[in-house]
Amino acid sequence: MKIGTIREQGLKAYEEHAQNIPERHWDALRKAISLDADEQAGVELLVAELDEEVIGSVALLLVKSDVYKRLVDMLDYPEIRMLAVRAESRGKGVAEALIKDVFIEQK
Repeated sequence: MKIGTIREQGLKAYEEHAQNIPERHWDALRKAISLDADEQAGVELLVAELDEEVIGSVALLLVKSDVYKRLVDMLDYPEIRMLAVRAESRGKGVAEALIKDVFIEQK
């Protein structure tokens, strides 16, 4: 699985909203998607695949992780970030399955 491919899909999934938010917000979001935060300690990346292709992903920030690099307090709870599903795979329960997997990971 290539992290770059997942980031590209995440960017495509979110860029359709670019015209509906202020440009500076989109710029910040685009940069956040492109960062290596999903490769840091304390982050698990869960993916949904169909026919060996990634069709969705979500980043799970674990309890007591410092993925925000001391910009905020360490997390006392898990957090999900960057839930993304390819446009052609939406409406088929992919996001729901990813969120359910997050809860299974926490048990």
